[in-house]
Amino acid sequence: MARTLIYTISKLKISNNLRLFAILSFFFVSLFFVFNVKSFILVFIILFALLFFIEQYSLALTTFITLVLSLPFENNLRQWVIPVTQRVFIDVPTSGYELFFGFSLKIIFGLFLFLLLIRYKKSTDPIPKSDIALILFLILGFFSTFYFWNLITIVGLVRLWLSIFFYFAAKVFFKDHPWLFPILITGIYIFSTFFGLAQLSRQKPLGKFIELVPSFSQEEGYSTTDGKSQYRVSGYISHPVYFGSFMGILLPIFIASIYGFSPIVALFGGGLGILVMLGTHSRTTWFTIFLSLLLLYPQISPSRKYILSLITRHRLIVLLFIAASLFLVISRLPSITSLFTKNGNGSIRGVLALQSLIIISQNPLGVGLNQFTKSLTDLPLPPSLNGFIVPVHNTILLITSELGVLGGALFIYFVIKTLLVKKTKNVIHFSAIIGALAFIVSSQFHPLLNLDPTFDLFMLTLGFISSQCLPSKT
Repeated sequence: MARTLIYTISKLKISNNLRLFAILSFFFVSLFFVFNVKSFILVFIILFALLFFIEQYSLALTTFITLVLSLPFENNLRQWVIPVTQRVFIDVPTSGYELFFGFSLKIIFGLFLFLLLIRYKKSTDPIPKSDIALILFLILGFFSTFYFWNLITIVGLVRLWLSIFFYFAAKVFFKDHPWLFPILITGIYIFSTFFGLAQLSRQKPLGKFIELVPSFSQEEGYSTTDGKSQYRVSGYISHPVYFGSFMGILLPIFIASIYGFSPIVALFGGGLGILVMLGTHSRTTWFTIFLSLLLLYPQISPSRKYILSLITRHRLIVLLFIAASLFLVISRLPSITSLFTKNGNGSIRGVLALQSLIIISQNPLGVGLNQFTKSLTDLPLPPSLNGFIVPVHNTILLITSELGVLGGALFIYFVIKTLLVKKTKNVIHFSAIIGALAFIVSSQFHPLLNLDPTFDLFMLTLGFISSQCLPSKT
């Protein structure tokens, strides 16, 4: 079958972009049929072979594309459970904390690409201040890891290095091949949307190998813990809120990438993605969806009348979309009343944020990567946290707690300088900035650092922005 596919693709008289998209389609469809680690690896080997031998991309470019396509998946070839804090209550799993770490394909492809890029011709352009800040941030991570030397911090450093490598690799390859970014993002978005829709329609996991469902609910999947119990779409990521944040970056880039070719496909596909995001029952997605549509709409304003005519011609589909969206939102609305009750999600997040500020004040140089929960249990615990020993649900506070005030400041400076670019008329560039802003919104409510692939995607997106947009003089 693979040989037939290779021969067929090699004979197709279509543009390189469409050929690449055909290969990506085959790759993503194949993931639905993966059933163990060996078949998972095989799909990536076939992808690598198609890109290298049929498309005849260079070894470095082939590795980069394969690395980007492995970015969303956290399936490990070998995995270990690393205890960080012991349970406060033996019979309450969330009263303790542990890490899951292993050798994943993206770590392997990342290391391989890093070795290939060591011999890459260095640019003579001056290093931007934002990049200097990021390099210093990584160096600080190395020093912190050596100071707190243990398995927990080493694991954190590996993940941090990989995320930062995504940024620099994106700068290198997207600078010469900017057309790759919208194609790769579109492929990941379409796969994520169909995968999420399948879960949403079944109201349960699909039972696929790439799904990361908790051991205690493999059949039922995640459900809401506040308000009425409802199934939450988590896609192939370890938690629904992470999947919603991940989709939040993809959504505006997909719409902008497809709109120029087919507005109806962009709007229809965007609508399906929005339903999936709402199906995660993460309230943060409400803000990121609104932000993306609000900022992106003016960029396609010359076609405003055409959009309105599309809506009028397909009013039945639009009404069904509105009805489904309202159902998903309204079903989650009652939980808002319990957000700031004694053990509500909002209250717990607030207490964790206050505890993180105490940790920062006592440890201005940081407590080490992945060691927030350990430092949390060293403090007198408020009663409300006895069953919630988890990282602070704010990515900036988490970074500052673990890498210190200087580390937090360097990272904030890097993000701001990267996003402050000269005005661009390129809608793809602008949509990438919107996707990055969506991450920033999500990161205020979730620990999006070492626990899921959203931070990797954020850094990849920033790499694309940096490679294409001129920095502002501000």
